[in-house]
Amino acid sequence: MIKEMKIITPILIFIIIMSIFILLFDFKVGKHRAIEKHIKTQMNEQTDLSDSIPGELGLPDGEGSTEMNLVSSNNNYDESKYTTENKQKIEMEIINWEYKPSKIKVKKDNLIIINLKNTSDSKHTFSLDKFGFSQVLLEPGQTTTIKFVPDRTGNYTFFCNWYCGDGHNTMYGELEVYE
Repeated sequence: MIKEMKIITPILIFIIIMSIFILLFDFKVGKHRAIEKHIKTQMNEQTDLSDSIPGELGLPDGEGSTEMNLVSSNNNYDESKYTTENKQKIEMEIINWEYKPSKIKVKKDNLIIINLKNTSDSKHTFSLDKFGFSQVLLEPGQTTTIKFVPDRTGNYTFFCNWYCGDGHNTMYGELEVYE
């Protein structure tokens, strides 16, 4: 009986450890699937993605720093009416599979200026559909400035919709617009 217990005990321990591993792995996969589903839902609301591919907009194709100033087509505003009190500037770095900062808090009806800089070695996009940016493509080393005036409060997801590698599904952030 003791001899049988010596054989069964390691087998039971192995089964318990494997069960825990499977549960943890399944939880992690489930979380990534939920994120992927959220991003796909947001992407389905976009226009044709080919409208922002370099070359078709006359954008440079390749490395190098290029300054662009993009204004949301949803926003018609006179920038001269905004002062430092109702203007918000945000510096955002785009690296592989991450936006820094990934959470932005802005005030409704302020002019929002986001300076995007892609410091990674691959292409990435910045998409914020609810405010008119469906795919801002940045080559490695490229910088771009986007401007918009949020006209509604809420939480909005921005994300990369250019497949950029294994961590692509985790490349998103949140814009919170408050009153």
